[in-house]
Order: sequence, then structure tokens, then C-alpha cells
Amino acid sequence: MHRLIFISRSLVGTDPGALDAIVDRSATLNQRQGITGMLWSDGSSFAQVLEGESQAVAETMNRIRVDRRHTEIEVVLDRPVVQRMFE
Repeated sequence: MHRLIFISRSLVGTDPGALDAIVDRSATLNQRQGITGMLWSDGSSFAQVLEGESQAVAETMNRIRVDRRHTEIEVVLDRPVVQRMFE
């Protein structure tokens, strides 16, 4: 099991449609890959936790890195864990 936490600068602001699109799409993709976690936004920044098998977390993070809805991604934690915090 692996956990990765990152922060980034939002380029969508507080647009509810854009935020809903992010949540809907990532929920579908994450479920397919066995990824759990949480996404937080205050309109100017995102913070996200990704949990799952190492390869799935890496693939998800690679997809996130090329997403143009945010920038200035900073990984603040990237390590193996014994169990998930977010089911």
C-alpha cells in the first residue's frame, strides 16, 4: 500500500462545474485502479491524498501531472503505508 499527498495551485478557481467535473472523472478512474483518498480545494489551491498499490498511485500521479486545471504541483509525502486512511 502506498500514500502520496500533493498540493497544487488551482487554475479553475471556485467554478462549481469545473470542480464537479474533476471529482466525477477522478472518482471513475480511481475506482478502476483501486485508488482511494481525498481532494480538497479552497479556490486557489488543491490538496490531494492518493492511496493504493504503488504502481496505481504512480500512474494516477502521472495523469494528474499533465492535467491543465492546476499547476505548481508539490509532492509533500510519498511513502509506503500499512493501511489506508481513506476508504
